[in-house]
Amino acid sequence: MTQEKQRTALVIYHSNTGNTATLAKEAAATLEDMGWAVNQTPLEKAPRIFPGGNPDLLLMGTPIHFWQVPVPAMEMIRNLPNFPGAGAFVFLTYGTVFDGNAPYQLAVEVEKKGAKVLGGASVLSPHNFKMTPDQRLGDLYDDFGKGQPDAQVLADFRAAVRAAASKVESGVQDFDIKDLRSPKPVITFLDGLMPVSMQKKALPKVMWVEESCKDCGMCVENCTTGSISSVNGKITTNHDTCYRCYQCLWMCKFQARTVNLSAMAGVLRGLKKVVKNPGTRIMV
Repeated sequence: MTQEKQRTALVIYHSNTGNTATLAKEAAATLEDMGWAVNQTPLEKAPRIFPGGNPDLLLMGTPIHFWQVPVPAMEMIRNLPNFPGAGAFVFLTYGTVFDGNAPYQLAVEVEKKGAKVLGGASVLSPHNFKMTPDQRLGDLYDDFGKGQPDAQVLADFRAAVRAAASKVESGVQDFDIKDLRSPKPVITFLDGLMPVSMQKKALPKVMWVEESCKDCGMCVENCTTGSISSVNGKITTNHDTCYRCYQCLWMCKFQARTVNLSAMAGVLRGLKKVVKNPGTRIMV
């Protein structure tokens, strides 16, 4: 009697503050309970060639930053090898307002790698904007995801991962990634506006905290628009080209990048009045 080959899964995730990493672990544990062999890797450390060839199921996870997959994450995904013939599941975390069309955006990039997306999830999580060096906005206020994802959300997420894995096992490929788009027309409208106009006008500028800066160069090297420069230990930001992705804010280990906290909280609360947060969305 021929023994059935063990199914394999690869979980790749980009996580700034731990929300997406938490879901990656949940996904891996779910698949291991199903008898799958699972490898996990942060997107930043993902190799260009994966030993053992393509997985049966690729799970790709990122946060959502103002309607979109973060630009640095998108660039790293585009540098990954192709995964022809693999099934795929996309998952995203976000902390306030709504998830826009980011799930669809991520699915498009994954399918460009040759995988077939079989489902996805966008999961409400604590908003990762830092109010203090040690506390996120979402750790302080219920309005911004405090206490999420709760037990029911995690159960729904695990069920979605199992459903995607079952599709791989049965050979079913009945999912249309268009189902990952937001069901609200206003979301699609704002999705197009925010990156090019609203984001730069509405969001606070990043400020340099000179006394905290170690001039390590991390913000300069990783700015995707080249808006940050260092001259003789003085950090400057070109606010005309900076589009407020706040990646430098998350990655600075010395809290030398900051914004006006009250202004940011005001912007987020204003956005919540425009479109109600739909909460976690599971699409399989």
